[in-house]
Amino acid sequence: MKVLVIGRLCPDNPCIAAFTNTLVVGLQNHGHAAETLLLPFDPEAPLLEQAMAARLLDVSGSADRMVAINAPFHLVQHPHKILWLVEGLEMDGWVWDADSAAALRSSSDQAEFALLEHADRIAFAEARHVFCDPGAARSSFGSRYGRNADVLVPGPYLEAAGHPSGQTEQEIAVWNEIASQLTS
Repeated sequence: MKVLVIGRLCPDNPCIAAFTNTLVVGLQNHGHAAETLLLPFDPEAPLLEQAMAARLLDVSGSADRMVAINAPFHLVQHPHKILWLVEGLEMDGWVWDADSAAALRSSSDQAEFALLEHADRIAFAEARHVFCDPGAARSSFGSRYGRNADVLVPGPYLEAAGHPSGQTEQEIAVWNEIASQLTS
Protein backbone atom coordinates (compact mmCIF):
# COMPACT_ATOMS: atom_id res chain seq x y z
CA MET A 1 0.00 0.00 0.00
CA LYS A 2 1.27 3.50 -0.80
CA VAL A 3 1.24 5.78 2.24
CA LEU A 4 2.08 9.49 2.29
CA VAL A 5 3.11 10.81 5.72
CA ILE A 6 2.90 14.59 6.08
CA GLY A 7 4.65 16.49 8.85
CA ARG A 8 5.94 19.92 9.73
CA LEU A 9 9.27 21.29 8.64
CA CYS A 10 10.20 23.59 11.52
CA PRO A 11 13.82 24.79 11.47
CA ASP A 12 13.65 25.62 15.18
CA ASN A 13 12.36 22.18 16.14
CA PRO A 14 13.32 19.23 13.92
CA CYS A 15 11.43 16.70 16.09
CA ILE A 16 8.36 16.37 13.85
CA ALA A 17 10.49 15.94 10.72
CA ALA A 18 12.52 13.24 12.46
CA PHE A 19 9.35 11.54 13.74
CA THR A 20 7.79 11.68 10.27
CA ASN A 21 10.88 10.27 8.55
CA THR A 22 11.22 7.50 11.13
CA LEU A 23 7.55 6.59 10.77
CA VAL A 24 8.03 6.29 7.01
CA VAL A 25 11.03 3.96 7.50
CA GLY A 26 8.97 1.85 9.91
CA LEU A 27 6.09 1.59 7.42
CA GLN A 28 8.55 0.68 4.66
CA ASN A 29 10.02 -2.04 6.87
CA HIS A 30 6.50 -3.45 7.13
CA GLY A 31 6.10 -3.69 3.36
CA HIS A 32 4.42 -0.39 2.53
CA ALA A 33 5.54 2.07 -0.13
CA ALA A 34 5.71 5.04 2.22
CA GLU A 35 6.94 8.55 1.45
CA THR A 36 7.51 11.69 3.48
CA LEU A 37 6.18 15.15 2.70
CA LEU A 38 7.53 17.83 5.01
CA LEU A 39 5.85 21.20 4.70
CA PRO A 40 6.99 24.44 6.28
CA PHE A 41 5.25 25.70 9.39
CA ASP A 42 6.09 28.77 11.44
CA PRO A 43 4.29 29.02 14.81
CA GLU A 44 5.01 32.76 14.81
CA ALA A 45 3.36 33.37 11.41
CA PRO A 46 -0.40 33.95 11.06
CA LEU A 47 -2.11 30.61 11.71
CA LEU A 48 -5.09 31.31 9.49
CA GLU A 49 -2.89 31.85 6.43
CA GLN A 50 -1.02 28.61 7.08
CA ALA A 51 -4.29 26.75 7.63
CA MET A 52 -5.64 28.06 4.32
CA ALA A 53 -2.46 27.01 2.49
CA ALA A 54 -2.70 23.51 3.96
CA ARG A 55 -6.38 23.26 3.05
CA LEU A 56 -5.69 24.14 -0.58
CA LEU A 57 -3.32 21.19 -0.87
CA ASP A 58 -4.96 18.08 -2.31
CA VAL A 59 -2.78 14.95 -2.37
CA SER A 60 -5.55 12.55 -3.41
CA GLY A 61 -3.63 11.13 -6.36
CA SER A 62 -0.37 10.71 -4.45
CA ALA A 63 -1.10 7.70 -2.26
CA ASP A 64 -3.70 5.20 -1.06
CA ARG A 65 -3.51 6.61 2.48
CA MET A 66 -2.36 9.91 3.93
CA VAL A 67 -1.17 10.17 7.52
CA ALA A 68 -1.03 13.76 8.80
CA ILE A 69 1.08 14.36 11.88
CA ASN A 70 -0.39 17.27 13.87
CA ALA A 71 -1.63 20.65 12.66
CA PRO A 72 -2.01 22.35 10.30
CA PHE A 73 -1.56 19.45 7.92
CA HIS A 74 -4.65 17.70 9.23
CA LEU A 75 -6.37 20.11 6.84
CA VAL A 76 -4.70 18.68 3.70
CA GLN A 77 -7.25 16.98 1.47
CA HIS A 78 -7.20 13.24 0.80
CA PRO A 79 -10.09 10.73 0.56
CA HIS A 80 -8.45 8.38 3.09
CA LYS A 81 -6.97 10.78 5.60
CA ILE A 82 -5.62 9.52 8.92
CA LEU A 83 -4.67 11.95 11.66
CA TRP A 84 -2.08 11.21 14.33
CA LEU A 85 -1.83 13.88 17.01
CA VAL A 86 1.33 13.50 19.03
CA GLU A 87 1.57 15.92 21.95
CA GLY A 88 5.31 15.60 22.42
CA LEU A 89 5.84 16.87 18.88
CA GLU A 90 4.93 20.49 19.44
CA MET A 91 1.30 21.35 18.89
CA ASP A 92 2.02 24.81 20.25
CA GLY A 93 0.61 27.60 18.21
CA TRP A 94 -2.47 25.61 17.27
CA VAL A 95 -5.92 25.83 18.84
CA TRP A 96 -5.60 22.40 20.49
CA ASP A 97 -2.76 23.69 22.61
CA ALA A 98 -4.37 25.04 25.80
CA ASP A 99 -2.10 28.09 26.06
CA SER A 100 -2.56 29.05 22.40
CA ALA A 101 -6.32 28.49 22.55
CA ALA A 102 -6.63 30.65 25.67
CA ALA A 103 -4.55 33.40 24.07
CA LEU A 104 -6.64 33.34 20.89
CA ARG A 105 -9.91 33.27 22.80
CA SER A 106 -8.92 36.25 24.91
CA SER A 107 -7.42 38.19 22.00
CA SER A 108 -9.30 40.71 19.95
CA ASP A 109 -9.30 38.27 17.04
CA GLN A 110 -11.90 35.77 18.19
CA ALA A 111 -13.08 35.49 14.58
CA GLU A 112 -9.74 33.86 13.70
CA PHE A 113 -10.14 31.38 16.54
CA ALA A 114 -13.67 30.53 15.37
CA LEU A 115 -12.46 29.95 11.80
CA LEU A 116 -9.62 27.72 12.96
CA GLU A 117 -11.97 25.69 15.16
CA HIS A 118 -14.38 25.34 12.23
CA ALA A 119 -11.51 24.14 10.00
CA ASP A 120 -10.60 21.61 12.70
CA ARG A 121 -14.15 20.28 12.79
CA ILE A 122 -14.09 19.79 9.02
CA ALA A 123 -10.72 18.01 9.13
CA PHE A 124 -11.81 15.70 11.96
CA ALA A 125 -15.07 14.90 10.15
CA GLU A 126 -13.18 14.04 6.96
CA ALA A 127 -10.64 11.78 8.67
CA ARG A 128 -11.10 8.04 8.41
CA HIS A 129 -9.24 7.62 11.72
CA VAL A 130 -8.01 9.97 14.41
CA PHE A 131 -5.25 8.76 16.70
CA CYS A 132 -3.45 10.48 19.52
CA ASP A 133 -0.85 9.62 22.08
CA PRO A 134 -1.99 9.36 25.71
CA GLY A 135 -0.71 12.87 26.44
CA ALA A 136 -2.71 14.61 23.72
CA ALA A 137 -6.00 16.23 24.63
CA ARG A 138 -7.96 13.08 23.72
CA SER A 139 -10.80 13.68 26.12
CA SER A 140 -11.58 17.10 24.67
CA PHE A 141 -11.89 15.93 21.06
CA GLY A 142 -15.24 14.26 21.57
CA SER A 143 -16.85 17.31 23.11
CA ARG A 144 -15.13 19.91 20.93
CA TYR A 145 -15.18 18.15 17.57
CA GLY A 146 -17.83 15.45 17.84
CA ARG A 147 -15.23 12.77 17.26
CA ASN A 148 -13.22 10.61 19.61
CA ALA A 149 -9.56 9.86 19.06
CA ASP A 150 -8.13 6.39 19.61
CA VAL A 151 -4.86 6.05 21.49
CA LEU A 152 -1.88 4.99 19.39
CA VAL A 153 1.36 5.21 21.33
CA PRO A 154 4.50 6.06 19.33
CA GLY A 155 6.80 5.45 22.29
CA PRO A 156 10.50 4.79 21.97
CA TYR A 157 9.82 2.21 19.28
CA LEU A 158 10.15 4.83 16.57
CA GLU A 159 13.83 5.17 17.42
CA ALA A 160 14.42 1.58 16.36
CA ALA A 161 12.18 1.70 13.28
CA GLY A 162 15.08 1.71 10.88
CA HIS A 163 16.70 -1.26 12.61
CA PRO A 164 14.15 -4.10 12.68
CA SER A 165 16.79 -6.68 13.52
CA GLY A 166 17.53 -4.88 16.81
CA GLN A 167 13.92 -4.75 17.97
CA THR A 168 12.50 -6.79 20.79
CA GLU A 169 9.39 -8.91 20.25
CA GLN A 170 7.37 -6.26 22.09
CA GLU A 171 8.72 -3.50 19.82
CA ILE A 172 7.94 -5.56 16.72
CA ALA A 173 4.40 -6.15 18.04
CA VAL A 174 3.95 -2.41 18.61
CA TRP A 175 5.23 -1.65 15.12
CA ASN A 176 2.88 -4.23 13.63
CA GLU A 177 0.02 -2.52 15.48
CA ILE A 178 1.07 0.95 14.30
CA ALA A 179 1.43 -0.22 10.69
CA SER A 180 -1.90 -2.05 10.89
CA GLN A 181 -3.77 0.91 12.41
CA LEU A 182 -2.31 3.50 10.04
CA THR A 183 -2.94 1.48 6.90
CA SER A 184 -6.35 -0.06 7.63
